[in-house]
Amino acid sequence: MDAARAPVSPSRGGTLRIALISLGALVLGLAIGAAAQEFHAPWAPRAIAVLEPVGAMWVNALRMVVLPLVLANLVLAIGGVPRGRGLGRMTLLSFSSFVGLLLLGFALTLLVVPPLIRAIRLDPTTFSTFRNAASAGTPVTAGVRGLSQILVALVPSNPFRAAADGELLPLLVFTIPFAFAVTRIAEGPRTALLEVTRAVRDAGGILLSWLLAITPLGVFALGFVLAARTGMTSMSALAWFVAMICGLLLAYTLIQYPLAVLVGGISPGRFARGVLPAQVVAASTRSSLAALPALLQGAEEGAALPREVYGFTLPLAVSVFKLNRSITSLARMLFLAHLYGITLEPAQIAAFILTVLLISFGTAGVPATVGGLNTLPAYVAVGIPAQGVILLGALDTIPDVFETILNVTGNMTATTWVARFRGARPAQVEAVSRAS
Repeated sequence: MDAARAPVSPSRGGTLRIALISLGALVLGLAIGAAAQEFHAPWAPRAIAVLEPVGAMWVNALRMVVLPLVLANLVLAIGGVPRGRGLGRMTLLSFSSFVGLLLLGFALTLLVVPPLIRAIRLDPTTFSTFRNAASAGTPVTAGVRGLSQILVALVPSNPFRAAADGELLPLLVFTIPFAFAVTRIAEGPRTALLEVTRAVRDAGGILLSWLLAITPLGVFALGFVLAARTGMTSMSALAWFVAMICGLLLAYTLIQYPLAVLVGGISPGRFARGVLPAQVVAASTRSSLAALPALLQGAEEGAALPREVYGFTLPLAVSVFKLNRSITSLARMLFLAHLYGITLEPAQIAAFILTVLLISFGTAGVPATVGGLNTLPAYVAVGIPAQGVILLGALDTIPDVFETILNVTGNMTATTWVARFRGARPAQVEAVSRAS
């Protein structure tokens, strides 16, 4: 990819710096707001009146930019596939493995998270204050629809109306077939359309980077307003969420080992030796891409996987497969629905899962300053306040290490599955090592 076509985003170091400053700003806003509420500070109402519109405008600006980015990247990811590279057996096996691991992650989250969040004891007054804290943004109630209504709504009669209403799943149902149709048109118009889409994506990325540069101000405003209305309850609830997410990510990382052994047919020792170097790099850099060389080396020397499999599947996985989203996105949605007193029907939860699943294969080029931005429209579509999503996203700096470790471990697990079902024979690395 040449420089003109690369999406514009801050460097890893710059993104990490902004993320850490934003985390500090959020903690500071929560602490000052909680203190103001606890001691009934006379200046608190005036501060809320000033900071609430600041936070609301910042949230609305993020929502305005993220949706076009998600759709543009899906068109580029699908429509930009070079001609002659059809969905071969290796590609189908890889994506099937990715989807299988994501669905298992969603199932684990649905099994574990609801009982955990019910353990949070909040009185009706606290629920009311959380609902009131979101009054400046998206309404906190989602229309309850049955499965048949959701299925009918999947095919939008007007995609522009669906975008205006925040209905993301119908937009994806329109965008994904459209992107596949792009691959079938003549090369000239196809190239021109993709260039325009790429320009939209890059311009949106620049605009988003400007908005993310003021993330500390935005999350300080949101944190202060929330804590000034809910007091210490908000701080303890957010801390509890971070602990829950870290525990879930670690648990699913450990589950990858038996999944690789039982489904991938690899020995526990080989898998552990193969993935450990990449896990070390992931923990230190918080980047799956930075861990790719260690993944490739570990797949050959430690896991003894066939080169034709890991040479294709691992780069593809690092590019499009983010296993942590099956945990973080759904857990965040369930947690916020509980805090804001939102009752979601099973069909709505299923629609959210399907939306996140589809989005997870279209990287939006969003810097990791605030977690959850790629999937922000999915939350809004089911009635979750965007303010809550962004507040939890600002805390993502803490579990980000566990997210990256899970991602690289899942990448290796998926590769063992592909090798097993493709019938490829393991490399003879161990025998060569013993002989030497």
